[in-house]
Amino acid sequence: VTIGFEGTINGASFLRGSGWAEVLGRWSAAKGSLAIQQGGIMAGEAVLSVKPSTLAVDASGRLAGDLALSLARAPQGVMALGAVGVLPEETAAVASGLTGVQLPGKPLDATLSFHDGQTWLGPLPLGPAPRVY
Repeated sequence: VTIGFEGTINGASFLRGSGWAEVLGRWSAAKGSLAIQQGGIMAGEAVLSVKPSTLAVDASGRLAGDLALSLARAPQGVMALGAVGVLPEETAAVASGLTGVQLPGKPLDATLSFHDGQTWLGPLPLGPAPRVY
């Protein structure tokens, strides 16, 4: 699996403390965010591209915000999301079957939303939002 992102950490001056939870807790409390310009994950033949998106961490230490994605070979891309922990692996397995209906040669565009401690695809809750700390 190869992962690469380009973006800006807003509120970087608040990333300080004596441990991961304290560092990210202070950053989160100061409304810090990660503005992603571009990025992606490659896992074998699966390519998951990230479009401009903004992510943060909520008060409970879970991912918050929207992640705009484009999946080439969508079933494999969804499984890659499970492999890196963005989705629970069992949720990724079910979702990969649902994405198998994509048009051949066309990427599947989707936005994952992380709010209320959950990961959402449109109105459908997919499982808990990833815990960052």
